[in-house]
Amino acid sequence: MNAPAHSILNAPDSPEVPQSDEKGNVKRLVRNLISGSDFQLLFIDCRDERYRKKILGDLTVALAVADIPTTTLLVTSEVFLAFSGLEQYLNQLAKQFRIIHIIPQSKWFSDSIWQDFNIRREAMAQTVRSRLVFWLHPDEIKRLVVQAPDIWAWRSGVYTFESNPTQPGLNEGMASERASFDNRSNEERKERIKAIQRYLLKNPTLESDLFLPLIEELASLLHSVGEVVAALTLRQDRILPAYEKLGDKLGIAITNSLITDELQLRGDLNEALRIRRDVELPAFEQLGEQRQAAITKGKIADIFEARGQFEDAMRIRRDEELPVYEALGDVRSAAATQGQIADLHQTLGNLAEALRIRAEGTLPAYERIGDLRSVAVTKGKITDVLELRGQLEEALSMRVHEVLPIFEYLGDLHSITITKSKIADILQARGSLTDALRARKEILPIFHSLNDTHGVIVTQSKIAEILAATGHHEEALRLYREVVLPLTEKFDDSQKVEAVKRRITVLSASSEN
Repeated sequence: MNAPAHSILNAPDSPEVPQSDEKGNVKRLVRNLISGSDFQLLFIDCRDERYRKKILGDLTVALAVADIPTTTLLVTSEVFLAFSGLEQYLNQLAKQFRIIHIIPQSKWFSDSIWQDFNIRREAMAQTVRSRLVFWLHPDEIKRLVVQAPDIWAWRSGVYTFESNPTQPGLNEGMASERASFDNRSNEERKERIKAIQRYLLKNPTLESDLFLPLIEELASLLHSVGEVVAALTLRQDRILPAYEKLGDKLGIAITNSLITDELQLRGDLNEALRIRRDVELPAFEQLGEQRQAAITKGKIADIFEARGQFEDAMRIRRDEELPVYEALGDVRSAAATQGQIADLHQTLGNLAEALRIRAEGTLPAYERIGDLRSVAVTKGKITDVLELRGQLEEALSMRVHEVLPIFEYLGDLHSITITKSKIADILQARGSLTDALRARKEILPIFHSLNDTHGVIVTQSKIAEILAATGHHEEALRLYREVVLPLTEKFDDSQKVEAVKRRITVLSASSEN
């Protein structure tokens, strides 16, 4: 593949632009580029091509003064067939340039490419140590929010340059306060919430294009800190009416989808189902948003599954959701849906069919697109089925030689520990109690270091069971009384607490005998 041309753009001839705070906007963007961290994601809405060149020229001059190597990359389907190719090329450019302006060909960022970007975000943050500035059409930005929500959360700023800006600079200044990506603590998020709320109080008459990004960020932040009711109220009472006033049908549909996500999370399944069926799904279908309609059908299946209507959920996923992803060539979504269908078969006791779907459909798809984590997860689920069918040796071999090495390669400590715990389960099930006990004692400190209380409870309980099975009733009883019971009581789950107490009673009787 020939390397695409890239260069620092000089300011070309440009149209007359009305006098405004354009220079102030450029200064704010330059300040963000200069003072921000090594890796940044910035998104710019500038739909006028000639005006974009004018702004790029101004930026180039300003950054040249700061002696910052800058380049511009034109992304076309002739050069980059998939996101992986763009990522590899950005890795090379980042070795020479601290700022890379990315101008994609119209519609190059398909849904699947945004999704690939979303999955690769952590790897890119480590390898592409540059400020990436994406020049996008506003419709692309809307798709970004839906298809790559984690990327959107990592944004360092969103800037709008219009040929005739009305109130430039307000939203940009607020957006540039964000961190390079959203790894903030709950306290930091709460401070950001307060900052947005103060800003909105001081500017109660903002235009919709300035108001909506802030209020949507506020709703997302409220959701992220557990303020689900407040987030729901914002979306219902302020965001949705704003989109309705603008007549923005896609914005209305997406907001209704987010509202229903909140209702579903709260367990209001009947209302969630009504909105999904009667409002959200027809809207996406009318707009020709096939993929969004399929996603909505998948969420309807989630509701049926939560209500125990497994056959209905299966029918929707198999007959209505999956064919759309296959028709769109969306390999990852199709594989994920096949995995959900396999889960339903497993729930219904159809183990052979669950195993077949994962081995013949889901696993090869993830291997084809190089999604190692999903490969490991799928192999783990195949192993679950093998265990249920009593094929313990085959299950043990797959966990040890195929699943565990992938998680170790990815450096996923939590998944490594869970996998080792499942290996210990197999050892225990086949009677290798000494090996199982040693394995559980090795992983116990890791669960402690991860602050995974549930993992600690399960591991200590299983250690106690091995001790009891090998005749060490007093030590098993001590673990249940002094460790497992106090930790279980912290979860305020009366059923689990009673189960532990019953086990203590049984062990006490055994110890006395």
